[in-house]
Amino acid sequence: MQAENAPLEDDPVFAMVRDARPAAPLTLERDVLAQLDARPRARRTPLVVGALVACAALVCAVILIRGGGEQSGPVATGAIPRSIDAGAPAGPADATTPADAPPGPPAPPAPPAPSDWTNLAKLWADLEKAHYGKLARCVATSAKVAINVERGRDGTARAFHPLPGLGGRGPTVEERCLSGVVEAIQLPAMPVDLQTITLVMSVPPVPLPQPAMDAWRDPVRTLHDVFDGNLRALRACAGYGRTLTFIVDRGSRVRVPRYQFSGEKAYGTPTIACFDRAFATMTMPELPPIIGEVQVSYRFQN
Repeated sequence: MQAENAPLEDDPVFAMVRDARPAAPLTLERDVLAQLDARPRARRTPLVVGALVACAALVCAVILIRGGGEQSGPVATGAIPRSIDAGAPAGPADATTPADAPPGPPAPPAPPAPSDWTNLAKLWADLEKAHYGKLARCVATSAKVAINVERGRDGTARAFHPLPGLGGRGPTVEERCLSGVVEAIQLPAMPVDLQTITLVMSVPPVPLPQPAMDAWRDPVRTLHDVFDGNLRALRACAGYGRTLTFIVDRGSRVRVPRYQFSGEKAYGTPTIACFDRAFATMTMPELPPIIGEVQVSYRFQN
């Protein structure tokens, strides 16, 4: 057998297969090339190519089977898998770093903060932008348009235009126009302690002093801060565990509505007089031109 196959050692095809696929079984190559050598030369070339392809497929299958068994241990114990495409270990080194990442589209601008009653300046700017033109068309020359806002039981804000002459006469054309525009105004829900507020829109607009706007940025917080600083004098009038509503109007005058004392002696006259004396010692910030009046509740804790 060795003598019969000896000439194949010098066959160039045998040498090429041997050099390219050292892992292939020697007997397989000898058998295939021996059969090729016995066939006519005209058919040898395509058969050689087919044989080479078959050998290559077989060798690849053997390598994959052996390689899978060898790598099953390291991979299970935490070895880093290799990238199929790049042939390099996959992991943090393959990840695109922020410095290498292509710049993405610019982030959209943040939406503006919604208006609420803790930022009266912004709320007023939004209100003026949306409704000033409509209100101005209702007015012949100039006017101060009152926008009364009251809090509902569920916290919703309802806006309406006061009609002081209603009852003695019917509304004028201007009052009808203003009432329609004001009642269509949508405002954010009101906090629990903000009962009512009268906003005033001047036609044409008037300058708004910044100190007053800053002082009343949050009407509830402004009144509460002043009352907290004068709590001893006010508590002497109100007692403990009681919630009362107070009014601040033009001139920064503070007063307490009498209807809250209907069950007291003399309809609350002694209590109201006590509050008036306490108010005289307090300093309330001046209201800005856009506020005609504000009613805020305050609870005297136990």
